[in-house]
Amino acid sequence: LNVYFFNRMGCLANRGPQGPVTDAWPLSCKLPLGSVQGVVGAGENTLNYAVTLAQSQIANFSGAASQIRDADIAAETANLVRAQILHQASIAAMAMANSAPQALLRLLR
Repeated sequence: LNVYFFNRMGCLANRGPQGPVTDAWPLSCKLPLGSVQGVVGAGENTLNYAVTLAQSQIANFSGAASQIRDADIAAETANLVRAQILHQASIAAMAMANSAPQALLRLLR
């Protein structure tokens, strides 16, 4: 397991599994600590932006999925109402068709 850290001179160093300390990035010794901190801060800002963007995309996706589900439910509800109206209309038509012969038989009696 390698552990990276800033040594006393502000250089990025590496402590390997055996314990020796070596420079992991020789150029870091030529940079002042403030510059290295600036690079780290810029990286942190980039990661924060990526996290915020991902959270926004998740919220947008969830909202779109909810709207699609709502539209599907509305369409299915409309289909159900249509089927119920057709069913009731067919029952009414059957009742009328069945009552017409009965009315004719009553007139003939």
